[in-house]
Amino acid sequence: MDPSSSWAAIVRGVVVPVALAYLGILLALVANHRDPRHGRMPPGGRPQPASWRQLVLHMCSIVVVGYLTFLVIIVAFSFELGGQPPSFVGQALGYGSVLAFGMVLPGFLVLSAIDRAVAGRRRGRRGQESRS
Repeated sequence: MDPSSSWAAIVRGVVVPVALAYLGILLALVANHRDPRHGRMPPGGRPQPASWRQLVLHMCSIVVVGYLTFLVIIVAFSFELGGQPPSFVGQALGYGSVLAFGMVLPGFLVLSAIDRAVAGRRRGRRGQESRS
């Protein structure tokens, strides 16, 4: 095999998709950039906690978008790299959904509950200290 063709295959099959994914992430960051002076932060510096319904809907939307992004990457690489069995995309759908909706989403919700409990205790202590 010609060494120049193997480098071309690496650039076409690895470098270009990774660079495009990185560019996509950078574009998303630029599109969602908020100026801290004009952001949605309250004067105290910490955002007000959303209701549980809002939090669950927000996390579900983030996980769904992440899962769909994962699927696009899997499908793109399976067509580009080829040589994968036909069941490859189906397995990615199944195992990816277990990971996203069975592990990541519940984990984020549990961590959010812990964060709210800790933040509530801190607010309670501050209130008691200011009364003393």
